[in-house]
Amino acid sequence: MRKILLLALCLMLSINVLAFGETNEDEPAVWAESFVEQGKTLELIPKGMQNSYTKTITREEFCELAVLLIERKSQMDIESYIQLRGLTLADKNTFVDTTNDAILAAKTLGITGGTSATTFSPANLLTREQAATFLSNTAKAVGEDITAQIPTYTDLNDIAEWARPFTGYVYDMDVMRGVGENKFNPKGGYQRQQAYITMVKLFGAIDEVSEEKIVVSDEVDSSDEEVTDSSIVASLSEVASLSEIKTELKKLLPPQTFTMNIEGEIDRADGKTALKYDVYYKGTNVRIDTYWETKNVSKSIYNALEDKTYTELMLYTHYGEMIDGNMLPIRLIDVETLE
Repeated sequence: MRKILLLALCLMLSINVLAFGETNEDEPAVWAESFVEQGKTLELIPKGMQNSYTKTITREEFCELAVLLIERKSQMDIESYIQLRGLTLADKNTFVDTTNDAILAAKTLGITGGTSATTFSPANLLTREQAATFLSNTAKAVGEDITAQIPTYTDLNDIAEWARPFTGYVYDMDVMRGVGENKFNPKGGYQRQQAYITMVKLFGAIDEVSEEKIVVSDEVDSSDEEVTDSSIVASLSEVASLSEIKTELKKLLPPQTFTMNIEGEIDRADGKTALKYDVYYKGTNVRIDTYWETKNVSKSIYNALEDKTYTELMLYTHYGEMIDGNMLPIRLIDVETLE
């Protein structure tokens, strides 16, 4: 009899605890409820993700959210939007660990990249600094100017250098800010319900998407010879084209290892910046290191035998990927020296 009474008492206590605010992960927290409801109404939250609200969101799940937002804001499916941008959806073989269309679309639009040349790690949990980067790049993918001052968080030095520029836009637009005491907590986890809140806020912060507003990729020659490093957004003086440079290089290229430098400058909003390419040859294989001033911002290696390019970006983000074809980052430049 005593055991029955104790069991009944425990059951009553557990019910009362839940009634008085114990978190039920299948329901959002009180502070998130209104945003989650808005997210459902706007169809920004997939039905399969309308649960486990306190669960830390994964890289794959965040891509799903980003793609949904773009579809709702542009009022077209993601494939049509990618075509409107003059882009082609990343190949199913881009990553060995996923063929998810949302991930491939996010990669195509520059929202995210892989965790290595061949992997995306879809199940990896997202950190706050990664979330800020995803959110800012989602806004950029629909034509928003994400240029902003980096907030002076007290833990700014804990934020990865590649992530810092992405914390400004989400702060200014009141999409994502700190965790209190002027701290950002960059390595902290990001719950599903927090992601839903920021997506709803971002949806409201973004202006209407129009063809005039988005950047169409017809500015880049898609031929085998005229390819660019999309991580370097710059206006370069029209002096020599890549095909002209290649013609001259063929005259100089001996069968053994050969090194040359191409130097010039680019116009930026804050003035001119020195641009340098260090080019290394070994047979028909080519490696190009790109520098802004003295900072190494990217490294690309083209394997002629396999017709593949490994590119590693090191400016605002740091990731590498393997791309089919010759994707070396030579652009139109003021050629000052060929040595």
